[in-house]
Amino acid sequence: MDLTDAETVIKRAQPGTMIYGRVKTAADATWQTVLYIREDNQHIKAVPPNPTVEMRAGVMDVAGVILIPILIKIAGELYESWLNYHATGGSGQAALQELATQEQNVVLFFGDAGTQDRSVGFRNSSAKTFALISEGLKNKPAWTMAEFDSARQSLYRSYPELKNLWRELG
Repeated sequence: MDLTDAETVIKRAQPGTMIYGRVKTAADATWQTVLYIREDNQHIKAVPPNPTVEMRAGVMDVAGVILIPILIKIAGELYESWLNYHATGGSGQAALQELATQEQNVVLFFGDAGTQDRSVGFRNSSAKTFALISEGLKNKPAWTMAEFDSARQSLYRSYPELKNLWRELG
């Protein structure tokens, strides 16, 4: 499995999974960071035509590893993704920069058939948060993927339920 291709990853993911990825809509377009959600068809159908989407993001330092949780609430469901600033290939830094500057965020829903069934755009109310995070991370030493995963597991012990992390980021 090619982990750099978010669409390939999300098609094989469990329902309820959210990841971020970078896309270009045309060859001459700028890159945009989008959120991919793998969900079952029943949940996708339950999302109203113009849903309210709430996004919360933050910074959590676990032993020098900086975790950037990105949570959204849409149609009563909570989804999480974790941005790794030092992800291999520089995609984390680029994604954070895009999230700091793009006016709109997009959620792409992938259903049971493995196809994109729905997209929802919403105002990027977290742009300033992402800009501050990006600025604060510029001179931080890098960490490995294993260190990132370990730090995230440690955080899961502090926030065993996603709604607790949602409240913390509120």
